[in-house]
Amino acid sequence: MVEPVLAFTLFDKALSVLGLVRERKKQRTEKTDQALFALYAALAETRSYIIDLEDAKPRDRTKEFAISRLWNMASVPLREIDPELANR
Repeated sequence: MVEPVLAFTLFDKALSVLGLVRERKKQRTEKTDQALFALYAALAETRSYIIDLEDAKPRDRTKEFAISRLWNMASVPLREIDPELANR
């Protein structure tokens, strides 16, 4: 399970990646769009799961594995934008 501190570190890093794209420091390409879509999916599911845990819902191993797969799938296209984030 992702610890909240690590999750927020990932959120901060992801927001910085989004900022680079928004500020046009990284060119928008199809690969960039794929990376952003994958990143958003992983972030949204992670955020939702953390909220569930904070609401005292029990751990859900199936959901944790699904979130892990989303981050794994996001890491491949993210290498083009931010290799450091992709390796986390």
